[in-house]
Amino acid sequence: MSEPAITAERLLKRYGNVTALRDASFAVTQGTITGFVGRNGAGKTTTLKIAATLLDADDGNCRVLGSDVHREPNIVRNRIGFLPDLFELPATLTLREYLGIFTELYGIPRGDRQKRAETAIQLTRTEDLAGRRMHALSRGEQQRAGLARAIIHNPDILILDEPASGLDPHARVELKELLRLLRERGKTVFLSSHVLSDLEEICDELVVIKRGNVIFSGTVSGFRQQMQSSMRWRVRTAGKSVTMPGHLKAEVVAAGSNYIEVEGDLSPGDRARWIADLVHRGVDVCELSPQQSTLEQEFARAVEDEEEAAS
Repeated sequence: MSEPAITAERLLKRYGNVTALRDASFAVTQGTITGFVGRNGAGKTTTLKIAATLLDADDGNCRVLGSDVHREPNIVRNRIGFLPDLFELPATLTLREYLGIFTELYGIPRGDRQKRAETAIQLTRTEDLAGRRMHALSRGEQQRAGLARAIIHNPDILILDEPASGLDPHARVELKELLRLLRERGKTVFLSSHVLSDLEEICDELVVIKRGNVIFSGTVSGFRQQMQSSMRWRVRTAGKSVTMPGHLKAEVVAAGSNYIEVEGDLSPGDRARWIADLVHRGVDVCELSPQQSTLEQEFARAVEDEEEAAS
């Protein structure tokens, strides 16, 4: 079995009296798209910067494809592409000129530099930006330019901090397509995002951080299984309101003029008796179906005590 793309072990990082990371441990599997989620201030950017060799941890260690980020930073930098949340681009350069500089910095042979830059431009669909000066680019266009720079040296791992920031819906679709393509080519993508619906579509794994502590690291399905204490069920009728019998051990979580959603451990017998009771009372039942919660709902459940503490 191959070693993890990124391994963090008991990371600790303090900024003065503020502890940004405390005993944070996780692993990112090679060849996956792994989402990194947490509230603002939870420690996401600090963790990504440590993995990208831009920040030293106060304790613990982090390895990228087996190389220690503190002792072997140059090896790590050659194997990763990093896109920070906030970055500046040289105002007077075109994207093509900008990428040309990085092909030289990464030591790409002179004869391959133009081809490598054009490949990055094509992958990120920035052909329309290639000849434009950076100062004329919008926030979303700058994100796309930054992505092109991050993949210019064909890295094994991409570490992306809020790559969808500033992108319109069409550009977000293109970003997801690009990340899937990179995964198909054997790349590993580790990205933070507040757009959990996007992560739900593309991610294989999740790392969830809360107040500097990693509270989950594993598959998306594993996270759902850990967080979902009971199943949610929806009953929908042909226009009549629905009630829940008192003998059911469930809680009403949503209701409308012709439907009700309950959450609880309902056995097949419980569900059958409920439907039979409704039919006996002349209610036309159209649907009884399980309702899977969204990633946003599961994430909110994972960190809900933060809201309680703040209130």
